[in-house]
Amino acid sequence: ITPGEKVLKLNKSIYGLKQSGHLWNKTLVEFITSLGFKQSVIDPGVFTVTRYGRKMILGVFVDDIPIFYAAKNDLEWILRNIGSRFKFKNLGPLHHCLGLEITTNPNGEFGLSQTRYIQRLREKYAPNTRKVRTPMATAFD
Repeated sequence: ITPGEKVLKLNKSIYGLKQSGHLWNKTLVEFITSLGFKQSVIDPGVFTVTRYGRKMILGVFVDDIPIFYAAKNDLEWILRNIGSRFKFKNLGPLHHCLGLEITTNPNGEFGLSQTRYIQRLREKYAPNTRKVRTPMATAFD
């Protein structure tokens, strides 16, 4: 730096810088844990909390946060809290996440499938192969 030049200190991260992802994660983790969520030791992108005897789970993948909850007021509570700190868009019920198809029924049961992912792999790497039924059971008791 030559005499007369000015240096500015950046107090906030700017999108696209190397450290932006780290600072976003740090900010988000601090916020989520301030709400009483505990970060998983095994998977640091998973957070759990028990409120009124009901467990809630948040899964953080960059800036997507699937929310698993038992009661609608739990969902409203977390959305209200997230909205008080961050601008976000609620995309509604989860249908796809990290290559998984997610289905739910009115009883709260859910299913996971990778059918679409497997079909895309087949189309890309083996387009002229024929379908064969799986030799194993497709349901569990």
